[in-house]
Amino acid sequence: MKSLLCCGLLTSMSLLISALLLTSGPLYGQPSKANSLESLVTSSASPTAEKPVYPGGPPYMKRAGSFAQWTMSTQTVPDKEGKEGTAQAEGNTGKAGGQPLLLKVLTVTKTGDMIRVEQVNGSSHQNWTTWAQGQLQILVWPDGIQCAEIAISPSVGGMGASNPFIFNTSVTDFPGFEWVAPGNFRTIATYADKPCLVYQESQVCSWDELGKPIGYITATACVEVDSRRPVAIQRGDELMSFEWKEPPTSALVLPPNVQSLLKERAESLRRLTIQAVKPF
Repeated sequence: MKSLLCCGLLTSMSLLISALLLTSGPLYGQPSKANSLESLVTSSASPTAEKPVYPGGPPYMKRAGSFAQWTMSTQTVPDKEGKEGTAQAEGNTGKAGGQPLLLKVLTVTKTGDMIRVEQVNGSSHQNWTTWAQGQLQILVWPDGIQCAEIAISPSVGGMGASNPFIFNTSVTDFPGFEWVAPGNFRTIATYADKPCLVYQESQVCSWDELGKPIGYITATACVEVDSRRPVAIQRGDELMSFEWKEPPTSALVLPPNVQSLLKERAESLRRLTIQAVKPF
């Protein structure tokens, strides 16, 4: 019964958070020109051209260094007719004409096995913070006081996740790149002034009531050739661009409210594991 109540609470919290994001309005700034990654593959496709050979090595850097920081900016991409993407922007009447719509900006800081993700969404510029350590993730509200544990699973995290605050690092420090592999390599092209390995695949994006795939979306990723760092990834009309910052000089420290929540969780787990031992 307790498990069912917990699952219900987590689901309700996820829906509430998503509703808050949708009502907060679009985030406007000066996003860089949104160039579609899909065009890198189509422009290199020629009937007479030989299929590029994968140059070897890891398809991308799965783990950032022990001390690292980077930003991930998500924005809309114009379609083939030059119209802005509508996946997230539909109905936003305040959108600046001709400008890509900046949906969110994540600033990721990593020290050791701890990751802090600061996410800015909407015109309110409120900062939601996720603290991740292994499979444990704590979400801190913009007021800096309220916090709660959020459950993750291998099926969520990264672009298109049902809970936008989940940052699933079980496979990689770069959620959304799990599918990138030599078998999906398409070409080498220049993007954001960097020579990049370009990967692409078709991914399921919708299912019918029986669980049968009925909708597909094209995913394209760019990885810097030399460092194998992620440069950008696109799913449909959403483009996420990476920018690497100077690494932090000191270790992350959990805020007091998060430390208190973790202590409560540890105590709850301790109580669950204590079992009465029957005498022989």
